[in-house]
Amino acid sequence: SMLIHILLPMVFCVLLIMVMCYLKSQWIKETCYPDIPDPYKSSILSLIKFKISSKVWLNRR
Repeated sequence: SMLIHILLPMVFCVLLIMVMCYLKSQWIKETCYPDIPDPYKSSILSLIKFKISSKVWLNRR
């Protein structure tokens, strides 16, 4: 019984601290380190590909 009175609050506190640290790390990640966009889905790359393909097409003539 004494062990439960000591162990249960300790486990609860450790779990609470773990959850709080995880949430804080997620908040810092979202706030300080924004997502880097995927370069293959970038609109600038599609424009570059279009220009290259149009140059190739014009050079064939």
